[in-house]
Amino acid sequence: MQNRSVTACENGEWHLHLWDPACPATSQLRVPFRCRSWRHEGECRLWKGAQDFVRVAEALKSAAWWTYLVLTFKQRDWSSDFRQARAGVVCWAKLRKRMTRAFGCIPYVQTWERHRKKGFHVNLIISNRRVFQAVQSASSPEMWTWLRVNAEAAGFGYICWAETMRHNSDSLAGYLTKLSRELTGAGVKNQIPTQAPPHFRRLRASRGLLPPVHHGDWTGHLVKAPLRSYVPQSAPLQKAVIHAGVTSSV
Repeated sequence: MQNRSVTACENGEWHLHLWDPACPATSQLRVPFRCRSWRHEGECRLWKGAQDFVRVAEALKSAAWWTYLVLTFKQRDWSSDFRQARAGVVCWAKLRKRMTRAFGCIPYVQTWERHRKKGFHVNLIISNRRVFQAVQSASSPEMWTWLRVNAEAAGFGYICWAETMRHNSDSLAGYLTKLSRELTGAGVKNQIPTQAPPHFRRLRASRGLLPPVHHGDWTGHLVKAPLRSYVPQSAPLQKAVIHAGVTSSV
């Protein structure tokens, strides 16, 4: 079932009534509503993916000792993608608790991708010196024993991956390149988890790690009616939409 705001964005059912707080009487403006959702293929997904990529890239600059992990599920154990997505939040909470006990504070950024046939996997990057050193001493990215044992105990699958990354390293550059394609859906394989439950957050992070989203200097409210019911579509209005930079996101 498609998100209501995505449907409204596609069909032009809603618009925004905006104004500049510094001069509300003379800056009234009505613009088309844009959902800016990763679920909405096209311009909205590209916009949201670019915004999220910039936020993650900034977060990576704020800390060191980054390790890239991939967590999977035993797909045959799940009756539906919906249940897996819901349970995955709990599985990560359990694994993060185990990690914190073993290694200390775990700042993290997490993104979700779907498989072509069924189910999801989790891309995870964490900042922790002890984890970094433990992964560095593992025999291979697929064989960090601690992760395999504890990920399965938390509800994930036994197949996993762990790789250390350094600032200005090839591995970090490779991760960022993959992330940009993943978040915008611009890769050869589209792995956007569109079948995830409503209100599912594809991008997750520890509190305060990602920079806040800037919503623009204008304010206003959502009007659940087509823009054409209030003002005619015109070239000057479309130009104003671009420069106002005010959006709504899901």
